[in-house]
Amino acid sequence: MPSFNPKDHHPRYFYQLFMGALAPRPVGWVSTLNEDGSVNLAPMSCFNAINTRPPMVMISVGNQDGELKHTTENIFREKECVIHIPEYHQLDLVHQSAGHFPKNQSEVALLGLSTIPSETIKTPALKEGKVRFECTLHSVHELPTNHVIFLTITNLVIDESLMENGIISMEQFHPIARLSGGSYAPIGESVHLKKYSINPSEEGQD
Repeated sequence: MPSFNPKDHHPRYFYQLFMGALAPRPVGWVSTLNEDGSVNLAPMSCFNAINTRPPMVMISVGNQDGELKHTTENIFREKECVIHIPEYHQLDLVHQSAGHFPKNQSEVALLGLSTIPSETIKTPALKEGKVRFECTLHSVHELPTNHVIFLTITNLVIDESLMENGIISMEQFHPIARLSGGSYAPIGESVHLKKYSINPSEEGQD
C-alpha cells in the first residue's frame, strides 16, 4: 500500500492527497465587514466545530501571496463574522465567491445576493443563508502558512423550513460536502443510530 511522507513530496501534491483523504468536509460561507463597510464573502472548507460549552467553531485561513486574505484581515479588525452553511443548490454561487477580488469589492453585490442584519453582531448575514452562526473572535493560533481562527457562537439562526419537531430535518437540509480538488458532493442518504453505551440500562438513549 503506498504511503506518503510530506517531507518527500512537493507541498502542493501532498495537499491534494491530504485534502482528498480528509473528506467530506463541511463548507462555511463566511461574511465579514470590509474596511469601507461593504460585505466580503468567502467559502472555507478548513472549518469545523471545536467546543460545545461555550459553542465554538474554527476556520483555518491560508495567506494569499504572503499577505493576509480579506477574511482574515476583516475578522482581526472587527473581531466578528457570520458563518453560513450553504446548501447544494447554492454551489455555483459558493464557488464563484472563492475568486480573487480587489480589496473592498463585495462578493455579495457581485453575485446578486442580499444581506440582512444580524441579531448579536454588526456584521450582516446573507438573506439567502438558511443556517448561520453569528460569531465573535475568541483567539488566533498562527501557523507557518495559515491562521487558525477560533470563534465563539453568539447566535444560531435556522430557517423554520429546515426544522421538524424542534430539530434540523436532514430530509430538508442539504449542505455541501467538500471533496478533493474542485469536487463537491451533496449529502445523500442518512442513517440514524441510537447512542451506544456499555451500560445496558443506558443503551438506546439519545
